[in-house]
Amino acid sequence: MEKSAFMSSIPSSPRGFKRSRNGQVRQQHDGEYAAIAKGLTKQNRQGQQSHEPDDVVLRQEQIVSAMYSKLQDTTDDLEAICGDSAAQLARLWAQHSDTTTKEGRMGPSSGDAFTRANYLASLLLRLHHPHTSKSVHASRQQRSSAIATRIPTGFSTVPAALLDWLETYHNPYPDDFNLIHVNQPSPSAHDRFWDVIFSSLSRGRFQRVIRLLRDAGWDRAVTAQDDYPNHGASGYGGHHLQNIETVIGQCIRLLVSSPALQYDDWDVKGPDWALFRQRVRQAVKDLESFAGEDSGVQADSRNVFYESAGFGQSMNMSTLSRRAESKVPWTIYENLKQVYGQLLGNDNEVVDTSQDWLEASIYLTVWWNGEDGSAGPAGLLRSSMRKSITASQKTREVDVATTTAYCKRLAKAVVMATEPDEAVFQPQTLDPVEVALGCLMEGSLESLLAMIRGWSISVASALVEVAAMGGWLPQARPRSRGLLDQGFSSEDLMVLSHGPGSQPQPQQEASNRDDVLAEYAEFLARNDIFKSKDGKIVREGWELAVSTADRLDDTARGQRITADMLDKIELTDEARVDKVLTVCADLELNEYGRTIAEVTPPSFVSNQAQHADILDSATPTQFWQTKRGARHSSTTPALTLPPN
Repeated sequence: MEKSAFMSSIPSSPRGFKRSRNGQVRQQHDGEYAAIAKGLTKQNRQGQQSHEPDDVVLRQEQIVSAMYSKLQDTTDDLEAICGDSAAQLARLWAQHSDTTTKEGRMGPSSGDAFTRANYLASLLLRLHHPHTSKSVHASRQQRSSAIATRIPTGFSTVPAALLDWLETYHNPYPDDFNLIHVNQPSPSAHDRFWDVIFSSLSRGRFQRVIRLLRDAGWDRAVTAQDDYPNHGASGYGGHHLQNIETVIGQCIRLLVSSPALQYDDWDVKGPDWALFRQRVRQAVKDLESFAGEDSGVQADSRNVFYESAGFGQSMNMSTLSRRAESKVPWTIYENLKQVYGQLLGNDNEVVDTSQDWLEASIYLTVWWNGEDGSAGPAGLLRSSMRKSITASQKTREVDVATTTAYCKRLAKAVVMATEPDEAVFQPQTLDPVEVALGCLMEGSLESLLAMIRGWSISVASALVEVAAMGGWLPQARPRSRGLLDQGFSSEDLMVLSHGPGSQPQPQQEASNRDDVLAEYAEFLARNDIFKSKDGKIVREGWELAVSTADRLDDTARGQRITADMLDKIELTDEARVDKVLTVCADLELNEYGRTIAEVTPPSFVSNQAQHADILDSATPTQFWQTKRGARHSSTTPALTLPPN
């Protein structure tokens, strides 16, 4: 714990890339985390769910209703509308959750059920509808033309969204940047100097890396003791110091030229980053050439360093000679190679700088170049420019189906990060949050939604609403109402549902949108009043419940739920009757409105003009007298669903 998150990256033995014995990445069996989640889901369902503040319920209903309202007007901006709704929901939940991280572990420090649900839902929404906690205000003039056309204003890329989530929800160790930067006699005199460099770079904090490198004070660097163990050196000097300043200066200039700093561009798979990686590879070659290591020494330089630090066999004379002849001190050389490897997205370097399997999985996704294979060793890509040009001419999945490609990459990344032979990177399968994270990353969304549903039915309901509209809800039924509005008949929909590739699949409880919404409607109906903290918004539970039930795909089921709820409403005063009729009118439930008028005295219906459509243009008195023909009883009859 005192040695920071990495416990010193370079002086320790590298974990290396996790592979099976035949050298191939181990294949993930579908549902490894999903199988574990089943038992935990049952426990969650039996436990106590969260009790969200009224503000969350009210504001969430506003966001979801607005999403549907916008989509009724146009479906051309489906992605933007769903993305905006997802961002609003994420910000709302974050305001009412504990975003601090468990010390040295994963997950929120609070065991609150709503906080747990938000922790996972916020990551899921960022993956499928990329956004950050702060809106992107960079103007299109500041961005390259390619980026400006790919990213809608106000939204983000998957890498930026994932890094933003890490900054908000996953900080298991103290931030040592300020401690290192003000360290005396110099930042590089601190033994965690390079750790902070690597962690800051992994999280995309380029400005921090630049500040540390510029203010390092290499004449007092602690790594000199590793390079000159027999001289008791307290820093670098002479021509070695000059050479260090030369190669560090080149690294700083490279970082300044990155698309992240130049254009606030985090489309790491895109063309601007492809060109930047070419400059990184050239920087690696320049470093090797300057250090005198361009004759093949770089192939075993890592082993040379670890052996020199006392972690391997004694060095032979040839290795000692090469290290001694290097113009750049070996630790500086190796650490710069590590920096360049991270920028290139090399799997080894990315995993080596991770604190846990969650970070390793996300970093392997964030720094992915979009190609099917991983980036090769920096010093061996002699024909990288030609290969890059050839690859750029091919159509990649990540360019035409970005979300799908990134979901696949994340599933592959979690396999790389949690290989069984690496004990330090094994998920805690007794921790529900870690299991849920595994479900999210491997793509077992049914199991993930089941666990979120067990913690917070309101969060789960909003998730399935956005996911269904966004088209990524597992095994979701088609939105039949939208098709009916477009002129399709019930027979048309039946034909479509039985067409090629549209055979009905067994639906799991967790992914059944209607089941989640029905449960949420019941939750809302059990509450008499929802009132905002400032008192400006007051909604009765049945109002919100009926609105939710109206959004079910199964119209008949929604009508039954609505009828059951209206049956339980006591029409005891004029205000209540007006409110019920208004809701019926808004939801186009005219039959319910007529039934209410049949059992309600005319004096209770105050706004005749407002409810004219429901009452067939007759006044409440006329309608009531015609339908009932009797004096209002002292008791209110139960409401029943009118016959079709």
